[in-house]
This record gives sequence, structure tokens and C-alpha cells, in this order.
Amino acid sequence: MDENAKAGRHSENISQDTETLLLCPVYNAEKSLPELIQRIDTVCGVRHLLIIDDGSSDSSVEFVSREKIKSLNLKENRGKGAALKTGFRWAQRHNYHYVLAIDSDLQHAPEDIPKFLNRNRKAPEALLLGCRDFRSGSMPWPRQFSNNLSSLLISIFSGARVRDSQCGFRLLPLSLLKYAPAESNRFMYESETLFMLGACGAKIEEVQIKVIYNDSQSNINPLAVIVNFIGLFWRRLWY
Repeated sequence: MDENAKAGRHSENISQDTETLLLCPVYNAEKSLPELIQRIDTVCGVRHLLIIDDGSSDSSVEFVSREKIKSLNLKENRGKGAALKTGFRWAQRHNYHYVLAIDSDLQHAPEDIPKFLNRNRKAPEALLLGCRDFRSGSMPWPRQFSNNLSSLLISIFSGARVRDSQCGFRLLPLSLLKYAPAESNRFMYESETLFMLGACGAKIEEVQIKVIYNDSQSNINPLAVIVNFIGLFWRRLWY
């Protein structure tokens, strides 16, 4: 694994938050990374940004290296869950208290980062989950259906109100990880974590974020999400 450091170019107040690591799992994101990094740098700087490359076969690794962003490179594609776990372990070793995860495909607006950090100051013990307003109709209906179904089941099972369970834009207190030893290594990891944290009574709050659907190709099959989620829900019933 390669680790490269780059100091933030801005000194805004938000960039002085030394307790929170901004974590971005990446897989074949060469088209979106330049704009993403530029916008993050404008909002808060990149000093506390960590890129986890999940075995990309394009030029993502080379771009991150040229930009001298902190990075860990997985030699083969292991899944988003594995990438997040790798980032969480790194954050713990480097004495961060929180991780704010953001996707690399520009469907999460870096301009929403201050909303999470401001809410975190008011609710430092809570998992902060990005929540999109689907009333605009911009989310493709198969993904909206699978998201609504998984959110409903998580809400019923955990007792916590969750309206956007598949949103990967979330801020996690690292102290909660001991209550969520999720086994999934791919996209189901985030849902499994929500299941576990909700079931143990962890506080979950929502942060309203922009709804963005661009031309990027999603790696998630909505039908596979439904099938895997029902399997996850069934297993959780017997834990």
C-alpha cells in the first residue's frame, strides 16, 4: 500500500477539524476524481482526506499519486465494504475520532460536508446519515424502490427512523464500530452496519443533502440489492 501526504491549500475553519477523516473509496473513478478533489479542496482542503483505491484498472491510482493525496491502494477489487474497513482501521491508527465517508462518483456534493461537521458538533455521539429528497423524481425508480424497501426494513428492525439507507455519505463515530462488526465486504456492508447500530440503540440522525444523478455508471444492481438485503434481513432475525 502506498501512502502519500498532501497538505490542504486552504485554512478555512472547517479544515482545522483534526478529529474527522474524510474517507473516499475509489474504483475506476478517473473521470470524476479531478473535479471531486478540486471541490473538496475548495470546501475544506485535502489535509484530512484519505483515498482508498479498491483495485482500480484505470488511471485513478496515478492521478491520486500525482496530486499527492493520502492514499491506500488495494491490489485487487475487494468491494466497497472492504475499502471502508481499511479506511476505518487507518483512521483509528492515526487517532481520528470520526470518519466522514463520501463516494467518488460526484453523486455526493462536497459542498454538503459542512452540514455533517456542524451537526456532529451538536450530536457527537450520533451516526449522521445523508438523506436525499426523492420527491424530485431524479432517482431512477428501480434504485428508489430498492432504497425504500431496505430503509423500511432497517427502520422496523432497528427502531430508528431511516429514510435513505443506501446513502454512503455518512459520518461515523469510530467508537461505534465495536457495536457493528459487519462481515460484508461489498455494498451490503453499509446496510449491515445500519442494522447492527440500530439494533443496539445507537443514535442515528439524518442530514439533508442534495440529490444528484449524473451520467456515471453505478456498480450497484437494484435487483441484487433487494435479494441480498432480504437475505441480510433474514439472517439478522436469528442473531
